[in-house]
Amino acid sequence: MPNEERSEPGSQTAPAKQQMANVQNNSLSCLLSHKCGRDTHAFARRLPPVLASCDVDLVRDPFEPGHEILTRIQTVPFDSFVFLSTPEGVNSAACRAELEEAQARFVPILTVRFKGAVPDELRQRLYMDCEGKSSDELRHCLVELACVIRSRAALHRTIETLSPSTHPDEAENAARELARAVDASLLAESVDRIGSFYQPSLSPNARFWVALAVGKAGTPRAKHL
Repeated sequence: MPNEERSEPGSQTAPAKQQMANVQNNSLSCLLSHKCGRDTHAFARRLPPVLASCDVDLVRDPFEPGHEILTRIQTVPFDSFVFLSTPEGVNSAACRAELEEAQARFVPILTVRFKGAVPDELRQRLYMDCEGKSSDELRHCLVELACVIRSRAALHRTIETLSPSTHPDEAENAARELARAVDASLLAESVDRIGSFYQPSLSPNARFWVALAVGKAGTPRAKHL
């Protein structure tokens, strides 16, 4: 997110363009949201190569001079979202806008706490606590976080492939993958979103696999759907 401690605008242009080029090449991507501080800035610098090892591109500060911040947030593509939680970040209007956009897109949201209380709407999920961690401990956290981002971003991409705008064969393949390959607990977390695609626009075969995926989740909510 933009903030008063960013580098000069010109120095951000090339990285921002490269990030967007990577995303446009259909790489999995993760938007990082934070208010810049010593600990969060250091963590953010170390995250890209670890994510890259999992074939995920980090989207960070994708802004150039002239961008309208809210519009830019709403138009940047990303498959997952990480919030570095600090009191400053919680109170940041730009961080709030990024979080709301992530929620509106149904992307997986992961929280890494550095200090202060995690916002109520993010406390229903387990979060990573990095306050007071040593360098070695942070390295372990980075690797663990990257693996989680990879799996959840890939799941999100697969679910969204069920969209009516997708070629029917691709949608059917995505539905089959959800039913056959995805862990039941992950399916359960996204069961409402998966079920929302059970529409006449899907082929009969795709609807069959979507129904199996929802049933595989096995939760009371899944049975209701």
